[in-house]
Amino acid sequence: MSEQTPGTNALPLIPIIIEPVADYIQLGRTIIANHHQEFLQAIGWGMQAYVDNDSRESQLCTDRILDLLIEAFEDTELTHEWRLGFICGYMAGLLNPELTGEGYSGTPLALLIHKCSTLYPIQS
Repeated sequence: MSEQTPGTNALPLIPIIIEPVADYIQLGRTIIANHHQEFLQAIGWGMQAYVDNDSRESQLCTDRILDLLIEAFEDTELTHEWRLGFICGYMAGLLNPELTGEGYSGTPLALLIHKCSTLYPIQS
């Protein structure tokens, strides 16, 4: 049986792999130092929740989105860092639908990092 996505009642369609996040990652044009592993891992969980639950929908209502985000935020068994990361990740998934398409391998967070480093090369 698949593990439930933390912060939601949703079961993932695919197994979620929790891997340590690198010491530095690039999101957009910003290099982020990883001082909170849990926060960055939760971004990956949030993106995966979007992929598993809402990525096939061509229309969503604000009630659906708010219910999911509020549910994650109200789960007091999770840390503030995790809950905020999950919310950021869900929104990142919503704003990057191409990362849910066929032909991609890797976690949604790894794909987003790769996309950002390709589209927005950091100038030295």
